[in-house]
Amino acid sequence: MEPIPLAQTSALPLLNARATLNFDPDCCHERISRTIPVSSINPTGFLTNYIHKSAHIDLGSIRLTVGQGSPFEFWVEDHSSPSLLLSTGGNAQVQIGLHTYSCTPSAPALYLAGERYSCQITDANGIELRLDRQKLAKQAMVMAERIGLDGLDCSRLFCPWEMKSDSPSSARLLSMLTRSLHYLDVSDMDLSSYALARIETLIYQLLAAMVYPELLVAV
Repeated sequence: MEPIPLAQTSALPLLNARATLNFDPDCCHERISRTIPVSSINPTGFLTNYIHKSAHIDLGSIRLTVGQGSPFEFWVEDHSSPSLLLSTGGNAQVQIGLHTYSCTPSAPALYLAGERYSCQITDANGIELRLDRQKLAKQAMVMAERIGLDGLDCSRLFCPWEMKSDSPSSARLLSMLTRSLHYLDVSDMDLSSYALARIETLIYQLLAAMVYPELLVAV
């Protein structure tokens, strides 16, 4: 007997009360496209019954999607919005040109700057945040001014990067980001617009410190 897929029996790491189950890859395509401009998606692996559990929420300029389910691969065209992938136990490999980037439990954060890429997900279990680059840059500059820095290298916002959890500073930022995201679950989805705006600002502050480690003291 084929095992019951994990997504059918386990809770999402975030926003599980909002979760919906899809058994059709086309439905998964439609839901992922709400966050990133997916051009095509294909299920992979050995499960004959495709399943994908997901939930999403808008935090001002941030669109957050949580997903879990069968392995799949997808392709994304060039677009203007950067995004952050967070592994919550899943494994993804992103191909950008000749370079391969990973989003895994040991390297749980992957920033994508808006370029064309392909992504192969062997264990679908993670979070994606679609970001506003201008808001991220503005937040970084506010933090830089607060600690007396004259300027920042804006080109970093246009380059992909991975973040591992093997240093104290990285582990701290990832832990703070995870805790911030879990604020979305504390009020049983009855968060006020003010609370959502505060969470949005906190997320941008933490992401700015990820892009610019010199800003960590301003978090």
